Amino acid sequence: MRVLSYAFALLAFAAASSVWWTHGQGNAQQQPPPASQTNWPQSQANFPQAAGWGGGGWGWGGTHASTAEEGMMTGMANMMQAAGARNLMNSQALGFVEDARRKNIDNRMYGTDAYFEMRKTNREARAAETGPPPTRTDLERFARQRAPQRLSPSELDPLTGAIAWPAIFRDDEYKEYRDALERLYGQRASAGYLTGSERGGLAQAIDAMQADLKMNIRNYVPQDYVQARSFLDGLRLELLAPSS
Repeated sequence: MRVLSYAFALLAFAAASSVWWTHGQGNAQQQPPPASQTNWPQSQANFPQAAGWGGGGWGWGGTHASTAEEGMMTGMANMMQAAGARNLMNSQALGFVEDARRKNIDNRMYGTDAYFEMRKTNREARAAETGPPPTRTDLERFARQRAPQRLSPSELDPLTGAIAWPAIFRDDEYKEYRDALERLYGQRASAGYLTGSERGGLAQAIDAMQADLKMNIRNYVPQDYVQARSFLDGLRLELLAPSS
């Protein structure tokens, strides 16, 4: 709106200047020009030429207006053209900014998608290597296999409490533990039960026997060590199982 108001003001000024200029031309025809201005065109007596853009007079491209009205109109047109060019360049600059912002968002979205895609690929590759997860039936079977088994009647006689010891526990260093366990299991077989203190003594004897076995692990064949360890687990499980 300011540009239009300024344009209308220039148009009004140009119209007034045209009347004034016409009146001045009539006076100029009646009065001879001074001797110093006899070589100047009459219409440019009050607008001397000067170096402008491009090495010419006033105006663009090295040209100048032939009349005052043309100069004013050219100047106003140049102002309007400059304002339009400024608006165009501002609009293009805003377009560049929005395009850069959109590309930045697209790059961030691409990076996020690539990250989660890599995680998905990694999970699928790990699942393919490890195979399907175990079912509930598989877990129950594994638990039964890992659970300690009760000793057979040939290993622990339920009628007399006699214990058939593995080869490792027949050494003299385990004699004290053997005697204590055989006495307690024999008492349970004859009486059918053990008191609380007797059950505690039996558990302590098994723990001490297992600690000595672990301390001497380097002296045994791995297969014999595993058999002896499983035998002690079976004796401990008999504390919870009812006597026959």
